[in-house]
Amino acid sequence: RYLKRKALNALAILSEYGKATFFLTMTCNTQWPEITSQLLQGQTAFDRPDVTSMVFKHRLHKFLAKLQKGEFFPGKFTTEYAMRAIEFQHRGLPHAHIVFRLVEAPEDEADKERIIAFVDSMITAEFPPDPVVGSATEEPDKRYQELIRTHNMHKCLVGERGCMRTHGCTCKRGYSDDSQLLNNTTFSPAGYPLYKRPAHKDRRVVPHNRAMIMAWDGHLNLEYAASVHVAMYLYKYLYKGAKKVNI
Repeated sequence: RYLKRKALNALAILSEYGKATFFLTMTCNTQWPEITSQLLQGQTAFDRPDVTSMVFKHRLHKFLAKLQKGEFFPGKFTTEYAMRAIEFQHRGLPHAHIVFRLVEAPEDEADKERIIAFVDSMITAEFPPDPVVGSATEEPDKRYQELIRTHNMHKCLVGERGCMRTHGCTCKRGYSDDSQLLNNTTFSPAGYPLYKRPAHKDRRVVPHNRAMIMAWDGHLNLEYAASVHVAMYLYKYLYKGAKKVNI
């Protein structure tokens, strides 16, 4: 009943203000100093769910405050609404799913070129170039490249929870070393974005926003919202699994 009520509230918001602009997923980083400083010898973050949950909540609230003010996007886009759900992974780490809409974001489906330019300005799926030695941005560029290498490179796994559990040698999330290179962002026939990946090193980069991942300091996946269904993903247990609930 709780999930059904939340889903109906989400649908009411979408009906009033329009579909969401982005779908964001952020995961707890076990190496955050606020966590590691509280661990005893031999402990890991998985041994202290009390600490990881408190640190995650604090960082999430600070992140959402910046998102509301439009600090992550060029042109100072502000957030018209944001909905979120916090879940816990198999081993206990929290992660957040956030659906939000930006004020004045282009959404005229007939003007694909404008939407593509907007998506490219907000999201990248390319591996960062090497920092220029001696430049004013050398240190931030190094940190950005290390964040992507550590947290945002997809690794295919075989197993019950892996991306190749029932798909043989094909990654069900579309990450593959032999996937097609794309010189320009485009959209699939179903309306989902296919991000620009011009080089081989880009094929496993998880789509993100640089300012966001620098602020979050952990795994972060930003996707352009292709339909209103992204809001229902927050309450996915309504339509996944053997038992479905009609709303």
